[in-house]
Amino acid sequence: MEHVRISKQRQLITYSDFWNASRFLFEQGQTAQRGSYYQFLASLIFSAFTYEAFLNHVGEHLLECWPEVERKLSPRAKLSLIAERLNIKVDYGRLPWQIIPGLLGFRDKIAHGKNEMIRLEKTIPMDSKYEEVMHEFLFADWQNFAIEKNVVRIRQHLEDVLTTVHRAANIKDDFLFRHGDQVRSASLVRRE
Repeated sequence: MEHVRISKQRQLITYSDFWNASRFLFEQGQTAQRGSYYQFLASLIFSAFTYEAFLNHVGEHLLECWPEVERKLSPRAKLSLIAERLNIKVDYGRLPWQIIPGLLGFRDKIAHGKNEMIRLEKTIPMDSKYEEVMHEFLFADWQNFAIEKNVVRIRQHLEDVLTTVHRAANIKDDFLFRHGDQVRSASLVRRE
């Protein structure tokens, strides 16, 4: 009986995979109103994961010591190190950099989720709208952040940040958001 030996190898570009997950979740949230909050929430999380994985992608190409320092550095410290190496001016007070602290704060609240008591107390006129306020569901700040307009804004400015860093890094044969290459081969194996 003849057999075939298959050999495959694929380079996974993690940040690119996360970026696509963020995009598809966002698009799903746009097309289906029901459950869109959860799609937007997940899209934002994958946007944060994209950013962190992208820093690791660039860092491993720029610094030989990256495997030793990667786990010890916060995302902010990683960007500082990379930006210094690439001579990039990062200004968290201006766009597109301005979205990074908020995105990472959001990600941290999700990653380290804790129960909380949410309260609202306010005095309003007793008109036809008071019942609307009475029946509104209370949300945590991170839940209120997971809306369509924030996903649009975060993805737009995050792409600008990634493009700026990627261009400055000038990594040979590396294209922003590429999926990586896969090679495969098959050979006939004859057994007697």
